[in-house]
Amino acid sequence: MSKIDEALVFLLDGEWHGLSEMSHVLQIECQKLEKILELLKEFNFIQTKELKVRITFDVKKFIDSTNKDLERKGIYHKINSTVSL
Repeated sequence: MSKIDEALVFLLDGEWHGLSEMSHVLQIECQKLEKILELLKEFNFIQTKELKVRITFDVKKFIDSTNKDLERKGIYHKINSTVSL
């Protein structure tokens, strides 16, 4: 799983998270994380406020609905078990 994917999975709780927290949990350098977050913000996947970020409601809703579809097909568990945050 890419670091971009890991960042989105981390943010799926919908809460605001600080960059240092994300950097620590995802085990990624702050500079690299900032570049990832710039990309996600450019495409409106995340919102920023001061030094905190969270996933946008629409993206969270989309990912959650996709996960439910995958769960029904028995695929989600296989994919989600590869994420070890």
